[in-house]
Amino acid sequence: MKKNDLKVLYLSSFPPRQCGIADFTQNTINAVYKVNPNIDQKVIAINEKNAPKRDYLATVKWELEQEDLDSYQKTANYINECGADVLFLQHEYGLFGGFDGIFVLKLLEKLKVPIVSFYHTIPLIPTSKRREFRLNIIKNIGNISKHIITTTQSGKEILEKECKIPVRKISIVHHGGYDIPYPKQKDKEELKKKYGFQGKFIVLTYGLITKSKGIDYAIEAIAKLKDKHPNILYIIAGTSHPVKIKLAEKDYYSDLQLKTKKAKATNNVKFINKYFEEEELIDYLKMADLFLIPYLVREQISSGVLANAATTGNCILSTPFPYAKEIIGEDEERGYFIDFENSDSIAQKIAFLIENPKIIEKKRKEMYQFGRNFTWQKMAEEFIKILQKK
Repeated sequence: MKKNDLKVLYLSSFPPRQCGIADFTQNTINAVYKVNPNIDQKVIAINEKNAPKRDYLATVKWELEQEDLDSYQKTANYINECGADVLFLQHEYGLFGGFDGIFVLKLLEKLKVPIVSFYHTIPLIPTSKRREFRLNIIKNIGNISKHIITTTQSGKEILEKECKIPVRKISIVHHGGYDIPYPKQKDKEELKKKYGFQGKFIVLTYGLITKSKGIDYAIEAIAKLKDKHPNILYIIAGTSHPVKIKLAEKDYYSDLQLKTKKAKATNNVKFINKYFEEEELIDYLKMADLFLIPYLVREQISSGVLANAATTGNCILSTPFPYAKEIIGEDEERGYFIDFENSDSIAQKIAFLIENPKIIEKKRKEMYQFGRNFTWQKMAEEFIKILQKK
């Protein structure tokens, strides 16, 4: 295979589906094209159960129906016959059909094409439910794959020690993030004026809204701060998760709004109920004074939200899930940790930073410099090296 002759086939969710991994794959394709436009990139898009008919880009050459076992056989046949040099699998348990996505193994076992697998989730906590079953799935994927990519050192250690995947098959590559000039205070003030937030101290959370995001604790924290700091504005940007809205969490978004009203914090909490396009999202990331990630999930090894906040030079407050530890640093070199499920912890850290703007600026600069290591282009360069390996 010539260096510029690579044909990559992605197996992933894909826009217009509203999904973090869909965005990840789209951004990866765009970044790889910028690094090397001679690489041929095509997509097999995964459709969830009862998905609407989607108007995919021409990049999507095939569709896999998540819960249709026959679709996995047909997709395997397509992959083997389409001429791809490598399948780039985006793996997350909820993407595929069967219990914890086990149907994906039925597909991979039939492939003659080399597989590179990116693990968006690895079960880290020993006491977590279904851990052994889930580990067995990624162990089997790892055995079939020629290479595995994870985003954290802790994830790599699990793959080595518990899944017995050879270290030569594993690489650590951070989730990619936006590459923009460093946002200065002048830039922030201009954007606040543009969006009608002049004079506000903006705390931002964005992404698909689910209970696991811990936003209710953040609202409680803002309610505790609003009297002493009346100019604080907590922006919650994002819609209810399009899958989970149909299930047990369908009322969570309205519950958050009701909680805000009961706390008499409607002047200090703003809900923006939409899925941001890239340009507007970057504006909000540049405009924020603090970026808040109050997630409840204790074993998350990848986060596009966190990566984007980092590469756009934010001062980040986050619960200490594994990916946050690697981005912020165990000793809080580039941001601050807040306690899980603890509104007092959130309020105390925000109050401290409001009163110490020089510390915010220091952390922003440190995070921005660190983020230069994993912009989408840097990530794409790493992916290309891995995908080109024989």
